[in-house]
Amino acid sequence: MECARVDIYTETLWATTLKKIIVAGGGTAGWLTALYAQRTFPFADITLIESEEYGILGAGEGGTPHLVEVLEFLEISIPEIIANCQATIKTSIKFTNWSSSRKSYHQPFYVKDSVTNDYSWSLKSLYEEEVTNYAHLVAPTFDDDLKDYSFLEKSGESNKVPFVKNPETMLIEPHSSFSLHFDARLLAAYLKSVAISRGVKHEEGIISEIVSDEEGYITALKTNKVFLPCDFVFDCTGFRRLIIGNFYKSTWKSHTDKLPCKKALPFFIEMGEDVPPYTEAIAMKYGWIWKIPLQNRYGCGYVFDSDYISEKEAAEEIESYLGYEPHYPRADKGAFDFTAGCYEKIWIKNAFGVGLSTGFIEPLEATSIMQAIVMLRKFMSNVANLEVRSDQIRDKLNTVFLAQTLETVDFLYLHYASARKDTEFWKDFSTRNKASHRVQYLLDVAKEKVLTRNFDFYESALFESIAVNWILIGNGLIDKQTLLRLGEPYLTPSKRQEYANLIAKDNALIAKFMNHKEFLTALTAIA
Repeated sequence: MECARVDIYTETLWATTLKKIIVAGGGTAGWLTALYAQRTFPFADITLIESEEYGILGAGEGGTPHLVEVLEFLEISIPEIIANCQATIKTSIKFTNWSSSRKSYHQPFYVKDSVTNDYSWSLKSLYEEEVTNYAHLVAPTFDDDLKDYSFLEKSGESNKVPFVKNPETMLIEPHSSFSLHFDARLLAAYLKSVAISRGVKHEEGIISEIVSDEEGYITALKTNKVFLPCDFVFDCTGFRRLIIGNFYKSTWKSHTDKLPCKKALPFFIEMGEDVPPYTEAIAMKYGWIWKIPLQNRYGCGYVFDSDYISEKEAAEEIESYLGYEPHYPRADKGAFDFTAGCYEKIWIKNAFGVGLSTGFIEPLEATSIMQAIVMLRKFMSNVANLEVRSDQIRDKLNTVFLAQTLETVDFLYLHYASARKDTEFWKDFSTRNKASHRVQYLLDVAKEKVLTRNFDFYESALFESIAVNWILIGNGLIDKQTLLRLGEPYLTPSKRQEYANLIAKDNALIAKFMNHKEFLTALTAIA
């Protein structure tokens, strides 16, 4: 992870020119931003403004490995997060009922230990470059199930996490990248306590006025309680989009022509004896359900297209699937609405948007918090960005943001471009929601050859061939005959034995992994 550092010149400069930074809005995005700013700009005066009137959904959220990376950079203890935020480990996403031919499959995070998963990471011997996932070729070639070659699926379905205690150092070491599931309310509260302890100031109040100079640069924010001068503002106001959207009127780019789901109905269900280390995404008749394991419960929600069903019908479908009525935490408000889209510019004058204030696609794949972290660390990579007056510099980063958002839309679209056709929603999806040229290219090429990193994904910033191939195979978008043809170089007894040996090594290591629930208990004890 690229992290910002402060050199001697910058330290001297900032010691004489104290900058006043305001983070507008709290929640996970706001307090992460405040902590990141405090770490990157240690000579700044940082104040976060939030109001208790604007709540946090808190249904349970999951991140990507980017979240763990930024927490480590901020020197925030993972055991403390687990102890204080009902957090659990996340090593993959399990997709259930997305394909008519496969009950479920996992999209795993990156496995660090190459000894355990050589066959599942690269195709160097065939293409002389790391391009795709062996498992996509090997499993159908030998009539095996894909899960036999998915290291983290096997460990996840056994409710184990890829951590082993080193007998020499007695340290618990990870064998793959991982992320966290967490209660959003609790995480925001914990990050708030850490930030305040590190010197971030906190103001409770509602922003009532944004003061700017004749060039449009924000000079102060007024609340119902205080007047706060500032040199720079981070807009973390969530769906209110107070600064980047409402004040600066950044142009909105809708993505509803590709991703039509526009409502989400959150609900809670009880946790069983075992705690799975993965998010489950369950395809339903008119959308999908997220199922996120926290220590004390599952946080869930049905993301659906309200053009087909009402909120009442969505609840009925949830209860039919579960066999009982779950707890709905927003009983007074019901489902929340969202619109897939983003602002074309998130850095305007001396304001920078983070998280939901810049737009939202949908909850699938936890891309919102991922992109917020990616863009934060790009901005924070140079302390001079706080004083930039050039549109050319700002537009460079704005261009990157828009490109990554479009790539995210394409990636999520591929999930819905499923072979499943049992309801009008699934039948109509590809005709009602036009695929981009990029998506159509991937779908067409995948019918003829392996999607490779340096050819098909050379311009990719977020999602490479391995992630896309998991989705295409899992959703039945590449037929077995194509895979058999692509896997022909591996139809040899020696290769079969090689893979059998690697699978045996996998299984031996998985046997050493800690049970997820026991692991959480152990970490909580040392927090």
